[in-house]
Amino acid sequence: MADTSLLDGIDDSTPIGACLAAWHQLFLGDPDALGRVLAQDVVLHSPVLFRPVHGKELVQLYLTGASMTFVAASGDEGRPTSSIDDG
Repeated sequence: MADTSLLDGIDDSTPIGACLAAWHQLFLGDPDALGRVLAQDVVLHSPVLFRPVHGKELVQLYLTGASMTFVAASGDEGRPTSSIDDG
């Protein structure tokens, strides 16, 4: 069973709390969590991509893919190995 302690103390009745809870739920194995909080007209601005990504379906794919860099396909916990800094 997944450790749900990441969700403790998150007030998901606020917009930012709902987004944070969804992000944690994604890491806990719920692939549909982001779809519940992303707007249809969402735009992702990433320091890695050359241009913004528009639309719920594409943004959800990018963010789900990004989450895979932190969580191994086997379900083991991963860890960041590098960072991209502004500048």
